[in-house]
Amino acid sequence: MLFDVFSFNILGSVILTGITIKLIDDYLDNDKTIFSKIIENMGKGILPYSIIIFSISCLLNLETSVSLVSSAYIVGMISDFNRKLTFNLKGYEESILIFIILVIFLGFNEMVSSLIIIFITQLIDDIIDINKDKYYNNKNLAFKLGVVESILISVILVLITLKIDALKLVICLIVFLLIEFLEYSIKWEDKKWI
Repeated sequence: MLFDVFSFNILGSVILTGITIKLIDDYLDNDKTIFSKIIENMGKGILPYSIIIFSISCLLNLETSVSLVSSAYIVGMISDFNRKLTFNLKGYEESILIFIILVIFLGFNEMVSSLIIIFITQLIDDIIDINKDKYYNNKNLAFKLGVVESILISVILVLITLKIDALKLVICLIVFLLIEFLEYSIKWEDKKWI
């Protein structure tokens, strides 16, 4: 059965993990999104609230939450792969280390499926945000790869992930598209890039 209690735990976990990732990403990147006012009001309080939201998502499904957040970190490091970080490791070294540790604890399929899912959502997000990112001069994978290439890569990765963990893929894409829809349907600022 597609949606049983386990599936609803994954759904709740993905929703809360998605909110956590979105809050932290928007805070770090200072993006103007539907969460901007919340982030502005919370200030540094965003960290403890994000930890609480993430903790609840872990209670619902630990493997899904940890693998998705870690994968978001790894994919987020793509533009900083050669930058030296806090522990004097380069971004790619830290990403590989995190990936290996989590494969040991969570399993190969769990981490690979989450990494691919987050990469797919990043590509789709960059395609959607291409005009906004051009306007604000933000980094964007769709610029580097090309829009058509990004779409093709996304389709190929979706097909691969369907073989690894179809349920997680479907739930993550639904939640991602819902967050994107909310972000673009709620007027949070003048959209000068449209």
